[in-house]
Amino acid sequence: MKTLVISIGLLSTLLLCGPLSTVKPRELKLLKALPIESDRPQEPSGIVKRGQEFFVISDNNDSTIFRLAIEQNRARLEPAVRFVATPPDGEAGKLDFEGISTDSEGNFYLVSEACFRILRVGSGGAVAWIGPDLAEAGKKVGLFQVGNGGLEGIAVTGLDRFILCAERQARGILELQLAAGAPSISAWNCDQSRISAGTGQRLPDFSDVFWEKGKLFAMVRGAEVVVQLERNGEDFEEKSIWSVKDTLTSDAYAYEDQTFGMAEGLCLDARRVYIVVDNNGDSRASEPTDTRPLLFIFERP
Repeated sequence: MKTLVISIGLLSTLLLCGPLSTVKPRELKLLKALPIESDRPQEPSGIVKRGQEFFVISDNNDSTIFRLAIEQNRARLEPAVRFVATPPDGEAGKLDFEGISTDSEGNFYLVSEACFRILRVGSGGAVAWIGPDLAEAGKKVGLFQVGNGGLEGIAVTGLDRFILCAERQARGILELQLAAGAPSISAWNCDQSRISAGTGQRLPDFSDVFWEKGKLFAMVRGAEVVVQLERNGEDFEEKSIWSVKDTLTSDAYAYEDQTFGMAEGLCLDARRVYIVVDNNGDSRASEPTDTRPLLFIFERP
């Protein structure tokens, strides 16, 4: 079923993501699992690579972009850009940044789950909210129906072009294009999936997106897989499927509370797949006193 909805200044399209390929997920080879340390407890919610450096945003920190220094036996968060931002409506409140991306000019783009907006942060800390509130466009296709199920990841795809993901109930993809006229928003309801999210309370979800040379990848946290989302006419199809389940649920790395899964941030380069987890201060089952989040580095197929 496909329905086109047009509102003033917004283009919102209801499209159901297509069926999943029946190819068995390929388990990625783990190269390193590094505890992430910082001066204060952080909850990594997104990761991006710029040049040879990695940067992380934390959903419990509304004023800092961190550099992720990867060492031999650990990774460390170091403040890289400090900024001051308030909600677009001017009222006080938590911004809850859930994703990070960057452009060729060195600007960072953060997605706020609390505000349904994109914040641009310059390398010197200058900030600006860009584009409209995305809540209305998402709700028209069935997204953003529950609390804590909002925008979860962002990828810059070109000049003033962005792809974002909605987390769950329903999960989905949004594309924002900013131009001289009215902004254009396309929204896809992607709750249909043949990826098993396991048992219990896990549902089809997205926790991050990554864009690379015309290809869109997404982290499916509940199923512990990375998928390539490919446009097929007016639909998306889940194509290449890489599983990280064996690693994330292993005795060595599993956290005590595995109700919803932990993988929050996704980044790729030519040789590696990088995933950061937000463990919400939970301890690893094998190390009850260790509450550090983890960075996983996998070999890219």
